[in-house]
Amino acid sequence: MNQDHGNLKVDHRNNFNTNISLRTYTIRSNVNLKVTKTTSAMVRLFGTFDSYTGPITSGAAMYMNIMRTSPVLFKPYYEPDSTHRFVNHILFGNAETGNYFNPYADMTRGYKQYSNSLMGSQIELNQDLSSIITPGLSLRGMMTTNRRANFTITRAYKPFYVTPASYDKFTNTYISVI
Repeated sequence: MNQDHGNLKVDHRNNFNTNISLRTYTIRSNVNLKVTKTTSAMVRLFGTFDSYTGPITSGAAMYMNIMRTSPVLFKPYYEPDSTHRFVNHILFGNAETGNYFNPYADMTRGYKQYSNSLMGSQIELNQDLSSIITPGLSLRGMMTTNRRANFTITRAYKPFYVTPASYDKFTNTYISVI
């Protein structure tokens, strides 16, 4: 088993975890059987299973979006002001008309889960025909099969963006416009 964890900040105001968790399981079995003096059989089984939970966009796309976003145009999110003190959702930051990309809102707006599996089997049968027909003659048969399965679930909501109308540097407070 291999398990990878992400290093993304989880916003506990959401009721889900957006951090990366990837588990990979791999199994393999090879069995050789001597059925008779002249007959042998081989059975090979393998499987790979992946289970992922994390952000909707890939990690590479997320970091690329962070690099393309201004770090000073708006805050990732704002704490509720006195007008919005009863708001239970995250007030994501945006500027002016609200058409800017907020990577923090994109990261925490939902999550994706997927599971992939690949299983395969191979059976091989070898029959030595030297003593029956002619020396050096053998018969070999092989059968193989694979099974692949996957599913993906994406759960998301539309982020709620706010733009501050005014900001007081001395008290570190703002008045938001929604």
